[in-house]
Parts: sequence; structure tokens; C-alpha cells
Amino acid sequence: MGALANIEDAPLMLNGLLLEHPFVSQQDLVNRIITHYTQAGLKQAYKIVGSADFLGNPVSLVSNLGTGVFDFFHEPAKGIVKSPKEFGKGLAVGTSSLAKKTVFSIFNTAEKLTGTIAKVGGQLTFDDEYQRQRAITKQRKAKHVGEGVAYGLVDLGVGLYKGITGVVKDPIKGAQKDGAIGLLKGVGRGLAGLVMKPTVGAIDLLTRTAEGIKNTTTVFDSIMKARIRPPRYIGPDQLVTTYDYNKALGQEILQTMDEGKYKTLKYKYHCAVDNRYSVLITSDMIFFVSRALIRGSKWSTNWVEILSALQGIEIDGAVVRLYINQADENRPPHRSLSFSKIDDAKAVYKKLLKITN
Repeated sequence: MGALANIEDAPLMLNGLLLEHPFVSQQDLVNRIITHYTQAGLKQAYKIVGSADFLGNPVSLVSNLGTGVFDFFHEPAKGIVKSPKEFGKGLAVGTSSLAKKTVFSIFNTAEKLTGTIAKVGGQLTFDDEYQRQRAITKQRKAKHVGEGVAYGLVDLGVGLYKGITGVVKDPIKGAQKDGAIGLLKGVGRGLAGLVMKPTVGAIDLLTRTAEGIKNTTTVFDSIMKARIRPPRYIGPDQLVTTYDYNKALGQEILQTMDEGKYKTLKYKYHCAVDNRYSVLITSDMIFFVSRALIRGSKWSTNWVEILSALQGIEIDGAVVRLYINQADENRPPHRSLSFSKIDDAKAVYKKLLKITN
């Protein structure tokens, strides 16, 4: 039953309940609220059933196709009242939306159907370890058709390998665990896996390919949408506090610079040197980072030093100097940070002293 219970994106919408001057007992008020939302939920039960994977999520299919058809007519109509140029743009947007929504809907349904069949097939192998490994693999989603085909071929290869080797391994494991009875169970499991595991792998190839094609229609959507602000800073105590833009920006720099190489470090402080360069301090390191001139580019490291390797720190006006223990002859004896504002230099100097002492 677990293979049939997957439900995704069920669009439940419950209307609010407005009671004006409800001069009733507390129990009567509670009963009215319960009755209202129970009836509202029952009326939308079809959306839950219709969002089930084993049916191909027909609610999503109809919703996406409907959105595409609406955009196809609405966007040109919205543009034609303004100018012929806007009509052309609207026609292009509407046509693109219809094409994308159609492809997304069809292959989303195909992915759900084949995925359910593969999941049932995986359970028929009676191999719990194989099912666990397969569930872990499925958590990695294909972003586009190329990844979908690649992941699918890997799944097919794993299915063939597990099916063939299981004929030998499963009886041995069963015998080691439960003796003669385990041996017989292992033989049955191995023979079932010989048939089912390659079959599941082949179905997974279809599922992954459909997933890749589906996600290809939305692969550029996240690129086109820029964040209004950096994600909220969450400190080591994991408490949600008032939004602090400076801390949020510093955390974002740390997590994205050098393709996320240092994202596991604990952010402490950062300060802009100028419009392009910044100093970033963690609990163990200090970074001098820069952002490419291209808009939206990620941050990269110009140099990094381990705080425990610092022999001394001094400040001279708007310049902070870091004196380094030269274990390597190729390293410079010190690093200089020249700030545009003296107050920024003082702030970095004090933060470094506090962390290193």
C-alpha cells in the first residue's frame, strides 16, 4: 500500500468561517467550526485522491493544461489592447506557456505512473536493503533531460547488477542468518530479484527520463527569479531572530563562495572593503573575497588565512595588518586590508582580537 499512498501538490483550499456576533455557548461555537471545516474538507476530498501518484496525478494534469490554455488566449488579448508590439509579445508568451505546461503535464503524469509501477516492482523483490538504497537514490532529482537519462542509465545498471549477483549473494546471506530455512528464502529472493530488479531498472530509466524532460521545462525559471533579499541568518543556536540584512548577506557569501566549498563553517562577521571586495571572518578563518563584475555572479576567495596562524594584528588608520606564522616560505609575511572607512577597519580589528584572544 505504501507504493500507492504518494500524494503530491494536492491543491486544498478551505474557505474561512465568518460569524458575526455569535452569542452561543463555547461548545456550540466549536461544533460550528468543526462542522464547517469537515464539510469543506469532504468537498475537496477528490483533490486528494486525484493527486495520487498511482493515478498519474490527474488534478495536476488538468490544472497545468488549463493554465497553459488560459495563457495562450489571455496573454495576446492583454497585449492587443495596448499595441501590435505588445500583442506579438503576448502571443509569444502565451504560446511558450502552453507548450511548457503541456510538456510538463504529460511527462509529469508519465513519471508518476511509471514511478508507481517501479516502486511496486521494487517491493516484489522482497529485498529490504535494495529498496532502501533505491529510495535514497530517488531523493536526487534530475534537473534536465540530460541528467534524467544519465540517472536512468545508472538505475538500469544497478538493477542488472543487483539482479544477477543476488542469485548468488541472497542464498548465502540467508543461510548465514537463518540456516537451511534462510537458504531457501534467499534462493526465492534471488530468483525474484533476477526478474524484478532489471525490470525495475528499465522502468526507472523511463521514469528518470520523463522526470528530466518535465524539469527541463522549468530549469530556467529559478535562474530568471532573483531573490529580493538574502536568506535569513540562522546562528549556531538555530534560533530564528529578527532579520539582520548584514548577517544574512555575510552568511550568503560564506555559503556560496567557491561553489559552496566553505558552507559548513560558522559565520562570525564580514565587512565590505569597497564595492567589490569584502573581508569575511568565521570562527576559524579569515577570507578576502571578491565578486565578479558580472551581475549576479557568486563570490570567490582571493586569499584565506587560518586564525590560529596569526602572530599579530595591528591597525594603522584605515589599514589592518595581519602578521602570519610563515610555515611555508612561499606565503607572504603579512596581509594588509585597506578599508575605505576607518570605522570599518576598527570594527574588523576589534572582531579579530575578540575571536583570537
